[in-house]
Amino acid sequence: MNINIFMYIFFHISFYLMTWKAIDYKISLSKFNYLSGYKRKYVIKNLVKCFCLSIWSPVALFVIKDAIFNNKWDNSQLHIVGSFYSINDLLGLILVRGLPLATKLHHICVVILGIVNILTDYTEVSVWRACIIYGAFSILSFSVNGYMGLRYITENDAISQLRLCRVALISLIIYLCCFILNWIYHYNLLFTLENNLCSFIYFTMAHLVMYDDIKLIKHLYEKSLYLLKVGNAENGLASTKSSTE
Repeated sequence: MNINIFMYIFFHISFYLMTWKAIDYKISLSKFNYLSGYKRKYVIKNLVKCFCLSIWSPVALFVIKDAIFNNKWDNSQLHIVGSFYSINDLLGLILVRGLPLATKLHHICVVILGIVNILTDYTEVSVWRACIIYGAFSILSFSVNGYMGLRYITENDAISQLRLCRVALISLIIYLCCFILNWIYHYNLLFTLENNLCSFIYFTMAHLVMYDDIKLIKHLYEKSLYLLKVGNAENGLASTKSSTE
């Protein structure tokens, strides 16, 4: 086991907590100040996670490129990336009480898989390789966490809500692409490898995470529909105006 990974874990926990405090101190929006204690923490949790994941997104791209296209599996790098992603969910569980059940299950599964990640030798072909691929694609979906935090502090006027819908649409496109590519890799690996107890355990946990992903994709889709309604209304207004001139 790479001892240096624990230094990275300590560093990221410290960085996460400092970022949490900074965002909590800096946010002075009126809507944020009127949120309940739970929602304030929920907003900060998602904004911190968005910020942290965005920093690591170039690394996630290299992980996907090296693993899928070059069949290169660097244990030191992958242990750090997997631990980094799972720590975000662990701290979210600890710092934000009262999360929805699906979100709790998502975070718990990620934390367990994060521990497995440290113990996995990725140079050997196994179902656990899918675990790090899932983490890498999840890092690339950082904009979703940004949206999840912003939705509670965005003002209710039409322009602000329209901007939020654009964030939802962009997040939906990114999330859906990552989701599809991720599960193509997963199912390809499932039908390639010999099925055993490890495969059953991993894919059971992965599908629990998938359930939460699908719920979130549905929410982003419904929010994005607002843009379509506004666009249709504007086109109808423009047509009416041109016909009367």
